[in-house]
This record gives sequence, structure tokens and C-alpha cells, in this order.
Amino acid sequence: ANTQIQWSAAIPNGVKSFELSLNGTPLQTGISPTATRTADLAPRSVPARENTVALNLGSNALRAVVTDWRGNTTEENLTIVRYPQALTPAKRNALILALDPIAQKSAQALQGALADPFVGQFEAAQIRMESNLANADAVRSAVDAFSRTIVAGELAVVHVIGKGNTSTKSLTVGGSEISLADFMKACRESFATDEVIITLDVDWNAESKEKVLDAAGEMPGRWALVASNGTYKPTKKVNGGFAYTESLVASLKKPQTSGRLTLERTFDLVGVDVELRSEGAVKPEVRGRYNPNITMVSYE
Repeated sequence: ANTQIQWSAAIPNGVKSFELSLNGTPLQTGISPTATRTADLAPRSVPARENTVALNLGSNALRAVVTDWRGNTTEENLTIVRYPQALTPAKRNALILALDPIAQKSAQALQGALADPFVGQFEAAQIRMESNLANADAVRSAVDAFSRTIVAGELAVVHVIGKGNTSTKSLTVGGSEISLADFMKACRESFATDEVIITLDVDWNAESKEKVLDAAGEMPGRWALVASNGTYKPTKKVNGGFAYTESLVASLKKPQTSGRLTLERTFDLVGVDVELRSEGAVKPEVRGRYNPNITMVSYE
């Protein structure tokens, strides 16, 4: 919110004026008014000085203009970006699995939202996207490779976008299937951290009265499984994208006037948004409870 700016000037012909401004507002420089000086008395240099300034969220424009006694002017501009407050855990990691080509559009939209420092607040380097996976082994390998960079206390988010088979309780990958039970087993065996959220935006092939998520098995206490559809009807598309992912992106971008938006609250908002977009055909379901101290989005 506040930062120190250090500046100095060196003018062979003498400093006639020095103007420093932040976002168009002049800052005090400590240099005497030009009317009280003459060219002979004008300083040839100004040693390093500091100003403490308050920054707005987003880009802040710093401008310095110095004029010498011969009328020559030199200008320097600097942009200072203030990001939202750093959140806990200190390192957030995301794996986006686009199981087939039709899922890539939504996957790319989510990747962009998570990497936006003002929206998702995940470091771009900590977001991995795997698309067009060939088979179940490729899914397991992707989860294993992703988990190797994560240690205890860090947040791991695994977001799966694609098609599913309600009768076999499986995700469709490259023309074959990986059962939900096997997928969850691969996640449990891979992650060293307790802070894990797995989201499934699945276009199920048919409505089913069976509880597909029951196939996921037991989860560690601070894990969460969030399915795109509690009733297991096919996920309705939104503008060619998957409804749950598109709603997650939209919810991350929603402006808030105050407070922090926890992961739990994020999924609450997504649930409402998905139901509205799909006219009640899609209703997300959450299994497990995640750490209430985890905050993914912050607004100031």
C-alpha cells in the first residue's frame, strides 16, 4: 500500500526546477522555489532523497521532470504496480486437465483467470495445463508430475474438464476411460500436501440417479471434491465452453467492494452462477471440507 521512492538529479547547468508527481498529484521534493535562486546559486546536483507514497491497486504512474537554467528539460517515467494483498498459503498450485479438444477453450480461459494477479492470484509458473491426454496413464502421469513440485502446506487445485460416463462412473480420456475411483486414488497417492481441491467440470453422457461421487472414496480431512453437477445431467455449455469452468472464471472476476472471498465462498458463488446460467439443469456438489484459512481471492 505504501512504498518508498528514491530519486536524485545531476544537472551541469544548475537545477531550475524539479517536479515529481504520482498519478498526476505533485509530491514534495524539498527543492527550494526557483524564485529564490539564481543560476549561480542553483544546485548542480541533488543527492538521493526519498518520498513515501501511497499506491492505488493496479498501475501507478510516477513522473519526474527536471529543468535546467538554459531551459533544457529531461523527463523520466516509471510505472509501479500494486498487486492485491499476498494470500495464504504462500504458494498456490493449479493443474488444469482438458481431457479432450472441446475442453481446451474453457481450460485456457481458466488458466488466464488464475494467472491474473488481480483475479486468481496464482503465479503463472505454478499453473500447469495438460490437454488432449491420450489415455488413463497420461492422466496419472500428469497428476504425478504436478504433485512433485508441491510440499506440505501449499495449496493444490486440480481442475478436470471433459466428458464422463455415469454408468461406469468414469472420466473419458482419449477414447478410453479412467474410473473416478482410480483418478482419486492417483491424487491421494501423489500429493504430499493436505490442502487439495479437486473440481470436476464433466459433461456426463446421461442422467443418472446413482451417486457418482460415491465412487470417489474417502478423502483426507482437508481435501474437497467439487463436482460440476450434483444431479449428473449433461453439463450445459455456455458460449461453447463448459458451464462450471466458465462460471468459475466469471466468479473470480466479479468485483467485490470489501472483504475477502474464500475458496468456500468462491464455490458458493459459482454454484449460484451455474444454476442461473443452466436454468437449474446444473447444480454443483461439494464433498469434503477445505481449510477455511485458505483464501484464493482478495479485494481491497
